[in-house]
Amino acid sequence: CTGNCAIPLILTTKATCQIDAIEIQKKVFDLAQKSIEINNLENYIHVYNFDAKDIFDKIDAKYDIITCNPPYYKLEEHSLINKEELLNIARHEVKIKLEDIFKIASHYLNDKGRLYIVHRVARLDELIILGNKYKLNIKEIQLIKTKSTNEPSIVIIKALKNSKTGVKIPNIINIENLVSYKNVFKEN
Repeated sequence: CTGNCAIPLILTTKATCQIDAIEIQKKVFDLAQKSIEINNLENYIHVYNFDAKDIFDKIDAKYDIITCNPPYYKLEEHSLINKEELLNIARHEVKIKLEDIFKIASHYLNDKGRLYIVHRVARLDELIILGNKYKLNIKEIQLIKTKSTNEPSIVIIKALKNSKTGVKIPNIINIENLVSYKNVFKEN
């Protein structure tokens, strides 16, 4: 679920470790590969083009941190799905379900390894239940508002493998109050 590799690219500004990324969609994988090349990060990021559920046959490694921005919406009988396959796969659990992500993370994380997931607040109960099921205790919940007048709609969870229970909830982040992307990427 790496998409165009935005999270791995950002992570290279914080650490100099090897980062593995997985993206199922060939078009999006190609964009990720291009992003890595443009930023000269081939020595730090390796992106794989396969279904994350096939990882057990492809990668034999353990990780300290796993990040995931999975499809947000369950695929249900009444679901309004995008007709464009690329967007449909990115937004709906067509190829991977939330439980698959927890199962994979639990297998591949070192003891006390961290899982970070960005998801919808409406699915927070599932995140907690799956975290408990796969011994990935939710340690921190960050709620995010897209508008100051709205309820939080996005959540970032931090889960720790084989940890004690106990959750911390910092202040809600209001995206409207953050520095605009124009200023973040302004050239010097």
